Amino acid sequence: MTASPGQPDDVTLAVVAARLADVREEMRGMRSDLASHRAELVPRGEWEQRNRHVDSRFQEHGREIGTLRTAIETKTSDVDLKIATAVSSAVGTVKEQLAEVKQTAAAAEQRAESRRAPWWAIATSLAGIASLGVVLVEKIAT
Repeated sequence: MTASPGQPDDVTLAVVAARLADVREEMRGMRSDLASHRAELVPRGEWEQRNRHVDSRFQEHGREIGTLRTAIETKTSDVDLKIATAVSSAVGTVKEQLAEVKQTAAAAEQRAESRRAPWWAIATSLAGIASLGVVLVEKIAT
């Protein structure tokens, strides 16, 4: 098997054919790998759609959080108002009870004052007792 100049011999052709078959096999493997990777990949449009959905959910959560904060502030102010009203009512009741106690104390003091004898009555009683004592001492002495 000798080849003429410029013509490849059978061995060279066999090697080239084998190498070409290896290259074709590698190309098939690469195509197969590429096809499996393409099947696993998510198209860009789907990612963008998913991202828009996630962004809208974040915005909805933000609005919901804002609504909840407003509701909490409203309820807090309602509770503060109720507490202020209750405290005001309690203070009013305490003031009324304090006024009643003061009136009762003043009335008791007036009653005690009215039962006490005036100073001139005590002075006349003492003068009467003293004069009686003087008369008795004179009678006993005589």
